[in-house]
Amino acid sequence: MEPLVTKFVEIMNQEVGCFTKLLDLLMGEQKSLIDNDIDSLQTVLQEQDNLLAQISGLEKKRLEVSTAISQKLKVEKGELTIGRLTRLVKGCQGVELEKLGNTLLELQRRIETANRNNKLLIKQSMRYVDRCLNILTGEAESSKTYAKTGRITRNRKEPRVMDREL
Repeated sequence: MEPLVTKFVEIMNQEVGCFTKLLDLLMGEQKSLIDNDIDSLQTVLQEQDNLLAQISGLEKKRLEVSTAISQKLKVEKGELTIGRLTRLVKGCQGVELEKLGNTLLELQRRIETANRNNKLLIKQSMRYVDRCLNILTGEAESSKTYAKTGRITRNRKEPRVMDREL
């Protein structure tokens, strides 16, 4: 079983490296969003896509090895967690597994935070663009009233700067 655990540790080390790189890319995405640098943003997003494909492949390998370990230990496939494996494996590998598991949890937390921040920046940018378009097309001045049927109708005013049709 030791070769399987060694392979599992190797895969987890690769995943930690990939998730660290993903976190760096998310920070790069954040900088691109703040700087409004579309070219840089496109590059970062492409790198993220490539990295996510690599992470997906590693995850598949990790699940295969974890299934093999489960069979050796006679544990149901879904019940073998990193924490449980850490308790079952003795010595250096157990300690390393525990460290890797904690590192992955911390990276996951930081990635989720970076994703939330980037999502907020994107939403703010979209609201800003919508507001600018509304000002340019006169949409901001349209008023809403209720018709006799009870439905909302808009009283549109003529566009100030540009027409909606291009």
